[in-house]
Amino acid sequence: MQALLELNCFPSGMELFPAANETQWGWIKKVIDESDYYIVIVAGRYGTIAPGKGMSYTEMEYRYAVEQKKPVIGFLHEDISKIPQGQCEATPKGRDALLKFRDLVGSRLCKMYRDPTDLGGKVSRSITQLISQSPGIGWIRADAVSALGDPKQILLLRDQIDELKGKLESLKKAPEGQENLSQGDDMFEVDIYYDEQEWVPSYPGSTSHHWKFKKRHWIKRSYTWNQWFKAIAPKLIDEAEEQDIKEKIDIALDATLDSELQEQFKNKKTLQVGDMGFTRFAGHIW
Repeated sequence: MQALLELNCFPSGMELFPAANETQWGWIKKVIDESDYYIVIVAGRYGTIAPGKGMSYTEMEYRYAVEQKKPVIGFLHEDISKIPQGQCEATPKGRDALLKFRDLVGSRLCKMYRDPTDLGGKVSRSITQLISQSPGIGWIRADAVSALGDPKQILLLRDQIDELKGKLESLKKAPEGQENLSQGDDMFEVDIYYDEQEWVPSYPGSTSHHWKFKKRHWIKRSYTWNQWFKAIAPKLIDEAEEQDIKEKIDIALDATLDSELQEQFKNKKTLQVGDMGFTRFAGHIW
């Protein structure tokens, strides 16, 4: 407590609020919710077991603070065998619960301490670093609130911030069912057709010509989703209409098929290729 007070912190020691029932546990959760940081110090005792919970109130508090995403730091006695017997768990069940809780605390940010003096110094240094890395809201004097603005408006803005944080967390989660969607290097097959056209006089004896439909060809090709995403991604940076996306796909399709068609029809002059490639494939993916 002294180490925290010297850092201008306001400790809310849970030993001041013995959890005797559900009402008291609700009060403890409220204290944790309103705190900027949570510290747990584990020595030789596991703590009072909560009725019907199967764990101590200390462990319940610790787990709740972690669930609420509070910055948490633990301090574990480095050698519980050196703690006086009267200050340790007396039963095998209690000692087993203590060791499991120590493992839980040790899985997150924690430090080891030897004695109260060593603990005080490590608490001071650790909290200073924690405040620097994860600044909290803190407390202000009532007479300073008016200088900061309307208290009701400040509380309203805090509620809005909490609501937006909740929405942001939900957006980070992958949509349900996404694991069933094809993606990345997964292959998919498309049916493509292209029209073979013959360059013919517009009418008998005419020197002008036009393209006349001759035959429709169908082919199947396989692509990865990454190939098409690479083609359309630049358009997705800003809002794009469906036609813009289709044009990007057509251009990418031209690039993959032009050389193939040129080789296939190298001895013919009846296929519309080259500069007309863009219009040739527009809308031809089925």
